[in-house]
Amino acid sequence: MADKFPYWESNRFLGAFVWMDGTKGAEICPDERVKLSLSRPPPLLPAQPAAATAASAETSAERRKRENDEAWKNFFLVPAKVAQQMRSIKEWAETEAPATARKAEEKVSKWLDDQYRFDLQDIPQTLKSLGMPKAAKMFQKWFAGSLNYSPTAQKSAQEINQDNKPYPSSMIEDKAITMEWVLSFSRAEEAFETLLRNLITQKSKERLQKILAPHKLKYQISVSNICGNQPQVIHREFQFQYASVEGTLSQKFLQYVSMELTNFGIPDELTMILGSFNIYAAVAHAYYDDFGGRTMATITHVYIYAKDGFTFTDDSKVSQYLGHWNRRSVAIVPLKQVSVMAKTVDWIDYPIVTKAGVLYPVKNSDFREWQLAHGRGGDYIIYTDRICKRLAEPIRIFL
Repeated sequence: MADKFPYWESNRFLGAFVWMDGTKGAEICPDERVKLSLSRPPPLLPAQPAAATAASAETSAERRKRENDEAWKNFFLVPAKVAQQMRSIKEWAETEAPATARKAEEKVSKWLDDQYRFDLQDIPQTLKSLGMPKAAKMFQKWFAGSLNYSPTAQKSAQEINQDNKPYPSSMIEDKAITMEWVLSFSRAEEAFETLLRNLITQKSKERLQKILAPHKLKYQISVSNICGNQPQVIHREFQFQYASVEGTLSQKFLQYVSMELTNFGIPDELTMILGSFNIYAAVAHAYYDDFGGRTMATITHVYIYAKDGFTFTDDSKVSQYLGHWNRRSVAIVPLKQVSVMAKTVDWIDYPIVTKAGVLYPVKNSDFREWQLAHGRGGDYIIYTDRICKRLAEPIRIFL
């Protein structure tokens, strides 16, 4: 038996990853043919059932005529079909014996059984098993979407896709995730408080001057009315400050490998959905006054919200590692242990065998490969709802 190596295994009941070593460790899957599947057909697009419904609107008379025409067509095709079958039998007789011999030479492997197979589209099922229903829905939305992705992280931040066009409205998700849920995670709440304490810096003042100057002829402004309550327009035109919530899935894994075992290091449902993201502040309500020929803008309310891209774009040549997966669990499988100060880590890029079965390595590049193979899979932008917060001390800016 091959030597076993340690790994981190997800534990739903503990809400953490558990260190598995010694006899509980993992092994490289002995069958090289075992690979992550990307072959399952994608879900139907929402528009496809409508076409099927139109086809079913065929009248009874039309159906009888079509069936009668098909019957006559089949009658005349019978001789040709019989001849084709005879040719097929002859070809089978000539090739079956060699083919059977080749199959006998192939090694029978239990690792190719259906119970061990894992397709990329099984990830939502795994997330449900781990008690992460919101994350499961976000992945399902991605697989069901039309082809849409950003070639670079910069394009993703600008919401520009592979055709160098803005993300279509179908790729803006602003209903699924609430700020109340985001703030139920302590690290997000800490970023929220940090944002409120640091709304005004020299840079944010300069940003506010540019934002508010075009509206200075108005007595007051309500941003949701100006922007038609569209989150991406509000963000583009009136956002002026943010605070970061760190922690992509790979970063979380690295924290575990570095033995930094704190709650912050647990790859939880917030990580699975938003990874590293920002909490933003945008102007909500403001009014203008004249002071000796100078205009002062007073901001009384701000919007607070989170935004991030549900995307699988890699910035470097090495694709981001997203763990080892099967239908029941996720594992973190480092090739070597590293120190807390480590910048990078090597991950085992092979399926492994554990007590939970075979687990398959998944990377960002697998999602992009799936997209290009099926012409489907939609990267999209997540906006939470907005908290409209009245400021205890209004922000005043001379324009």
